[in-house]
Amino acid sequence: MLRVDPIMTPSLARAEAVQRAVDKSTSLGEEEKEALQELEGYFVSTLMKEMRKTVQRSGLLGDGFSMRAYEEMLDDALSKEAARSGQFGIARLVEEQLSIQELQHQLKG
Repeated sequence: MLRVDPIMTPSLARAEAVQRAVDKSTSLGEEEKEALQELEGYFVSTLMKEMRKTVQRSGLLGDGFSMRAYEEMLDDALSKEAARSGQFGIARLVEEQLSIQELQHQLKG
C-alpha cells in the first residue's frame, strides 16, 4: 500500500525545487569564474603592495627602479598563483553570495 503524507508532500516538492534552483544558480560560466579569480588576484596583489610598504628598506639590494619593478612582478606572480589555487577563498565566497542572491531572486519570482 502506498502511503502519501499530505503535509510532507508539498514541502518535499518545494525542497526539490529549491535544490534544482541551487544547482542551476551555482553553475557559473567559465568567464564568470575567471573574472572572480582575477578579482581575487587583484585583491591579493593590492594586499601585498600595501604590506610591502610597511617593511623597512635595508638598502642592501638597492631601492631603484629595477628593484621596484622586480618586486611588482613578484607580487603579481604570487597573487596570480594564490588566486589560482584559491588559498584566500575570495572568489569562492563571492560565487556563493551570487548563487544565494540568484536563488532568492528565483524564489521570489
